[in-house]
Amino acid sequence: RQVREPGAPDPEAAGWPRTKSADDATAVYVGLTTRLPAHRPQAQADSATRPEPQPVVAAVVTSDRGVLVGRRNDGRPLWTLIAGEIEPGESPADAAVREVKEEAGLQVDAGEREIGRRVHPATGRTMIYLACRPVGRTDVFVGDPVELAEVRWAELAEVEQLLPGLYEPVWRHLLRELGGGRSRPS
Repeated sequence: RQVREPGAPDPEAAGWPRTKSADDATAVYVGLTTRLPAHRPQAQADSATRPEPQPVVAAVVTSDRGVLVGRRNDGRPLWTLIAGEIEPGESPADAAVREVKEEAGLQVDAGEREIGRRVHPATGRTMIYLACRPVGRTDVFVGDPVELAEVRWAELAEVEQLLPGLYEPVWRHLLRELGGGRSRPS
């Protein structure tokens, strides 16, 4: 529910752009974070002065069992690679190791092999995709039941169904690691 101060303009009526938050759970009107007197029009937030959100690392964990995926509780999207925000001062590799341990109970080596990076088309967040391999055992479990309902290994044949629209460099990486010469289904 949107709450406005008395006398504050209605953001929709004022034509302010509506954006989604990083987790897509709530809508935010750009410009409502600055408190201005009600008699002055509210200025739209300047992107140069807003703090940049921390990048998100996606751990592309592969083994002889397939690629590690998690089923999200919120269903947006239903299945995902294990991923999370990089904490201030943390390297992408350290963040990938931490996220996989927290969410799937699995120790991985992230090395420094970056598969690719992009601004995610749905969230607008910078995504860094890192190749990871398990260290030792490959048994997994849900380590964060608030976020994930299930974690498991998926075979390459399932990837297109579970992760539709997968970032092309990640798909090529999975083909190299798991495909044995296969190509992406049309």
